[in-house]
Amino acid sequence: MILRKIKNKSLFILIFLFFLSRIFFITTDPVMFDSSEYARRLSENNLFTAIVSGHIPYHAGYILLFWPIFNFAKFINFSSLYLVLFSQVILATFSIYFFYKSVKILFDEKTALFSTIFASLFPLYWIANLTVMIETTYVSFFIFSLYFLLLYLKKKKIFFLLLSSFFFGFSFFIQFSVILWLPFLIALCYFLNKKIVYKVSLYFLISLSLFGSISVYLLAYSSSISFANAFLVSYFSHQGDIPKDFSIYDFFVYLRNFIIPLLRNNTNLIVILGFISIFKLFFSNKKYFWLLFLLVLPSIILNQAWDSLFFGRHSVITGFGLAILTSLLINKNIKYAFLIILYLIFTTFPQLPLLKNVPYLVEANFVKNLPKGLLIISHFEKPYIKESYNGEVLSTIEGGLEEKLNEYLKNRKKIFITSSAVSDPYGLYSGPYLHSLSLSYKHSYLLKPLLTKYLVYEYKKISEEDNLIIYSIAKKEKSSYPAVKNMRASRRRIDFFDPITQIWLYLDKKFKILHSP
Repeated sequence: MILRKIKNKSLFILIFLFFLSRIFFITTDPVMFDSSEYARRLSENNLFTAIVSGHIPYHAGYILLFWPIFNFAKFINFSSLYLVLFSQVILATFSIYFFYKSVKILFDEKTALFSTIFASLFPLYWIANLTVMIETTYVSFFIFSLYFLLLYLKKKKIFFLLLSSFFFGFSFFIQFSVILWLPFLIALCYFLNKKIVYKVSLYFLISLSLFGSISVYLLAYSSSISFANAFLVSYFSHQGDIPKDFSIYDFFVYLRNFIIPLLRNNTNLIVILGFISIFKLFFSNKKYFWLLFLLVLPSIILNQAWDSLFFGRHSVITGFGLAILTSLLINKNIKYAFLIILYLIFTTFPQLPLLKNVPYLVEANFVKNLPKGLLIISHFEKPYIKESYNGEVLSTIEGGLEEKLNEYLKNRKKIFITSSAVSDPYGLYSGPYLHSLSLSYKHSYLLKPLLTKYLVYEYKKISEEDNLIIYSIAKKEKSSYPAVKNMRASRRRIDFFDPITQIWLYLDKKFKILHSP
């Protein structure tokens, strides 16, 4: 009885600290690539307009959930985005509690406690809770679905199955890639009660069909296209984001895309321990192996999509699988758990204040006062800067740049270039952090063939540490390319305080492992 009270007290403290750790770091700034778009959509007076005014997919469930909250805050003259994020934190708090309850049902109380603590300290999940991103919302509904499915398997009450299928459908309504975790839920039924697999599958199929049809209808209606075309656009238009070629070289690229985001977003140690754990489970417990393998598997696909918002964010659910795997590996050892918790706090916590100081927002504030002319930026900067500059803005991936430069020079108009455009595709920011795949500096810079035809000079240095520089073009004359700062060891790495990363950076510096400037 006393032991149970202690464990209940530990859970209460954990949930309370989880809530406080999120509230303290909330930021209403448009931190991430899509944050400003979501804020604009939520501010629409008409709900339908808000749902269909964004990029495809609409992530309609996110808008449907938070639009009333945003507009209620407006009505009572309170900070609308803050109330949205506060509600998001409450949702995350409930989900972390239900995650604990789910792991407890599947395994045991101590494994549940350790898994919950680990998962709550992962960089990606913590950051997603604090900013205007859809990840917290669809992950929460996925966890609700998991919990009520386990309750149904345990108590055989159809109400729990209805709740589970509804929550999974709503998660799908927010982010359709969550369907890749459906095999995990079905496998759960198979291992715990084979007789109900078809029944559960039917309920989930109905829920997915319902919410999927609503999503497709919204697109068909708003774009004046057929239902069939809207279906193809909704669920197959992003296939180009994932490479389809295959060779030995491609295999290593796929492997890199799978591993690097996991290491950055969930910390090096957790990924290493998680992989060791799943390897051990293959030989010791096939049921747990397949369940947790299916929880991790979708990230192999989802991490292939190049993402300028937060690379690897689509596989945030995988982090919960890695947390469970790590807990199983340490086998309820409190000392090991304590050391891992210290490691996670030391790695993640120092990076959270950077959410209040986003490089591209600092840059956007500066370019407001630049003379009118042409500003060339990287694609990653576009959502932050395009509305700030009082002139023409072009990104590095747009065509006709040379013609534009010649036109502006001919008319004696100012031409400015950001340091991110100069270093593109390297040293790019994803919110306040460096994009995890933009630090190799292995190949040539995107603008090098073009800018070496012009005399480029440094116009203004905004921040040397963050490599925020504005360049200008004096005239058309062959010259050397501007010196580009290597940001590989920057404080802006999301994993900068990870001890394993620091060891790697030391070895790279000493032995020139990556052989780049």
